[in-house]
Amino acid sequence: MFPSLSLSASMGQGGFSWPVALSGAGAIWSIGASLSQPLFHGGALAAQRRAAMNTYEASVAQYRQTVLAAFQNVADTLAALEHDAQALDAANTAARSAQGIFDETSGRYRLGAVPLSSARASEQQFRNAQLDEIRFTSARLADTAALFQAMGSLPVEADGKQRPRATSETASQTGSEATKAKSGDLN
Repeated sequence: MFPSLSLSASMGQGGFSWPVALSGAGAIWSIGASLSQPLFHGGALAAQRRAAMNTYEASVAQYRQTVLAAFQNVADTLAALEHDAQALDAANTAARSAQGIFDETSGRYRLGAVPLSSARASEQQFRNAQLDEIRFTSARLADTAALFQAMGSLPVEADGKQRPRATSETASQTGSEATKAKSGDLN
């Protein structure tokens, strides 16, 4: 489609005897230029240009789709986290309520006011509420991991430094601190 321009030059030495070949009289040189333009290619060059432009446009569209999918993935995981927070809050409230009912029923059983079956039923409701609380906590942690994956990196703290990756030692320390906090041994 566009003209082709080529330039060439060469220089050398030549002669039938050594003194002539090594002197300035034996210098050989040439300079050349050529310009060529295709006259007729049956539209092949225009088709190649259109194909290149279409390939570029397809690459741009694919990039846009990838970016939109990434934003959609982050938005979906944020919505799931919001839902998980609400469900976990409701499960916490239900567990506290079930614990209160269980404590009251077990106290009444010790006084002989209710049968053992009522005490066991309230305990079963309390234990099921605790299991639901654990399930919702697990779902929230899984969605938090999905958010990190969707974002492509670890969260950044306020000072601009990236949080260190958790190792098995730090995870076990965090788990033991959480256990102490629940049992009331943590100062």
